[in-house]
Amino acid sequence: RKVAKSYPNTPIVVVTGEGDEIIASNVIKAGATDYVAKQSDLRENLCRALEYSFEVTAYKKRLQESEAEVLLAYEKLQSSQQQLIQSAKLTSLGTMAAGMCHELNNPLAIAMGYVELACKKISPESGAHIDLEKVLKAIQRMSIIIKHLTSFSRKSSVADRRDFSL
Repeated sequence: RKVAKSYPNTPIVVVTGEGDEIIASNVIKAGATDYVAKQSDLRENLCRALEYSFEVTAYKKRLQESEAEVLLAYEKLQSSQQQLIQSAKLTSLGTMAAGMCHELNNPLAIAMGYVELACKKISPESGAHIDLEKVLKAIQRMSIIIKHLTSFSRKSSVADRRDFSL
């Protein structure tokens, strides 16, 4: 067992004086690749056992390499899945932002229209007119913010998007 654990890619063939299935089973369980009984045609059986052992060892090595490749592919798949989930979240966020912009733009346009009408009816020197102009500037600022959100929510590449300040 110690040899098999210390040298996992080395074929181990046990040559024994006993030719019994129980011994063979125990030897294989202990980590040997094959076994040969001395009383049989030792030369022929030893050659066969060595060929078999090298094939099994090569197969085990390929299996370990395949397992490593599968593990790496699985990790890449998990990473891709996480990226897809994040992308879906961002898409949902964009859709929600577009809906909110639409809902905010309608009453904002109405408010802007009424403020502009009120400004035309009131004397430019009055305090109410100055207050209405402040309201109009605030509405225009909100309109700009909504336009930025709308442009962000549209499907476009990251390079097309610009930073903006709220």
